[in-house]
Amino acid sequence: MWPFNKNEEKKRGENRVARTAFRKYKSKYEKGGREIAIYEEKPGKKVEQNNTLIDRSRHLKEFFAAVTRYIPAGKSAVWTWKNLCMSNARIVYTGGSDKQKEMAAKEIEMLGKRIFPIKTSKGNGFDKLLSAWLTGIFRYGRFAGKIELMPGLNGIEKFKILDAFKVYFEKDTYDAYYAEDGFEAVEQNKNTFYYYGLDSDSENPYGIALVEAATKLMQIVNEMFNDMRLSSSNAGTPRLHIKITQPEIMEDENLKDYTERCNNYFGDTVDGMAELAADDNIYTWGDVEIKTVGGENSQGFVWKQNLQSVQEELISAYHLFPWIMGKQFGTTRNWVAAQFDVLMQMVQTMQMEGAAFIDWICNTHLALCGLAEVKVTREMQPPRDIAARDMAMAEKTRLENTEKKMKLGFMEVKQAAREHGYEIVEKKE
Repeated sequence: MWPFNKNEEKKRGENRVARTAFRKYKSKYEKGGREIAIYEEKPGKKVEQNNTLIDRSRHLKEFFAAVTRYIPAGKSAVWTWKNLCMSNARIVYTGGSDKQKEMAAKEIEMLGKRIFPIKTSKGNGFDKLLSAWLTGIFRYGRFAGKIELMPGLNGIEKFKILDAFKVYFEKDTYDAYYAEDGFEAVEQNKNTFYYYGLDSDSENPYGIALVEAATKLMQIVNEMFNDMRLSSSNAGTPRLHIKITQPEIMEDENLKDYTERCNNYFGDTVDGMAELAADDNIYTWGDVEIKTVGGENSQGFVWKQNLQSVQEELISAYHLFPWIMGKQFGTTRNWVAAQFDVLMQMVQTMQMEGAAFIDWICNTHLALCGLAEVKVTREMQPPRDIAARDMAMAEKTRLENTEKKMKLGFMEVKQAAREHGYEIVEKKE
């Protein structure tokens, strides 16, 4: 609920929310060649570091960014989560008169064109802001920002995205502070400041990043890839091993001549092998053996198993399943359907949080515009249900079975309607 003093609301056709929720001080603003006094937000009090709750993930910001940018499984997980939650949506207006709803729709449309801070990015500003929100949540486990108001506090100008790792929460009160430079943490206005932490609680209001559960795992991944590289360069490349049987010494042949003959024979064989073209064949006496060494199939299989285990753990840290990221690790179709239901429950939870964020911005803007009676709700459409066809076929089979029971006299119409959750509609003559 917006904590304004309703007794101080100003009337101008429709209710306009009072400005007392913002700390006020006068400043000069030029308009039409003249200077007028406007209200701006006054900086709040500061807090000492020892009076804030400990954030155990603050030093892992660069690690979170690196995993989700340079590790394929981490990048794919964030991309997958964001696109799962970014389903189609529509804005619903409730309360107020038809004229007020029409005015509210125009205000929200104009706000959507300027709300996103990156002006070179075209398209719906609310969708892009929600996309940035989802990226921050799934990459860092937190998102922070604040709304910037128009001169005169008659609406929202834009939303400013802040570094969520510079937010501090005071002990006991849980008041939010933001440190712009160094540790000069300044208290934030609850009516304009926004912060969301994934899986936050009273002990850790900062939130927990999904990949935080895999910090030790990533060290293993780095070592494994390095070992794979070295192993592939050494034993992973197949090579020819040529064995030349040492010739026997001849009668009346001294040691010097014998050694020279062996070396010449060995050198001639090596030179002949070195000059082989791709379509040439090898002709030798029976004293030459040629084998292939290195690059055995078992070596690649071991690395594949190890890498698959690491990927499964990393995907689990992101609360996803291998098949959703295009990796088939032997999951059956029935198990996939069960996992899909769990996944959609998590998607709907995140969609509710994201929609609440957009609703807060829109309703705040309408309140400042004098349209406080109109409320905005962003309704997110759930992703396509892969089990919808199976459920429809099952319902069809149930109805056919019920119909047969009725024809055989095993069931009355009223009983059949109750079993299927329907009410009997009397036909009008």
